[in-house]
Amino acid sequence: MIPDEIVERVRSAADIVGIISEYVPLKRSGGTWRGPCPFHQGKNPNFSVSPSHGSYHCFVCHESGDVFTFLRKRLGLDWPSAVKYVGEKVGIEVIDVRIRRADLPQENMAATYRRMETARQQQAAQIRAVGEQQKRERIAEADKEVTITLATAQETADRTRGEGDAQRTRIYAQSFGRDAGFASFYRSMQAYEASIGQGDATMVLSPDSAFFRYFERGPGGAR
Repeated sequence: MIPDEIVERVRSAADIVGIISEYVPLKRSGGTWRGPCPFHQGKNPNFSVSPSHGSYHCFVCHESGDVFTFLRKRLGLDWPSAVKYVGEKVGIEVIDVRIRRADLPQENMAATYRRMETARQQQAAQIRAVGEQQKRERIAEADKEVTITLATAQETADRTRGEGDAQRTRIYAQSFGRDAGFASFYRSMQAYEASIGQGDATMVLSPDSAFFRYFERGPGGAR
């Protein structure tokens, strides 16, 4: 790996016309240099080299690039070799910095593995802790929603029950106002209900009681 700043220094210092002219006969044409294209074996001067842009271009096969690209394609060099080749011509030392494999002793490898394993375990524990916290938060949120829903339902039921009781009271009041006998009969029925509802109580009614007389006469005292 060659540092980018070295590559740029070599590219800027390179005489692209001088290097390419070693392989292609070039003639000056205004601000560029022209010659036959070496890539498609052209005969006409369709191959242009621009020293101001540091690049070349063929108007027939459309091959183009910089001085490094030309050397790689023309001479079959790899990227580092092309940069070094130009660097030697312009007097710039090109150092290829590469990461080399280091053979560690067995105990060092084991220690490295243990550190990696510990790091993975810590990461896994952290992920589990975050997941557990999220689970608790979601459960708490769900419980809260259930509580709110039940409270709302209870409030609605209480309001409905209250409205029903109020409606019943109004109906009873209207009935009592229209028929005094019905009011007396209803109070008697409430008394019977309270007495009979006390477990296994037994009530004996006389045929002459108000209970039977009410059904004989009907509301308003009519027979």
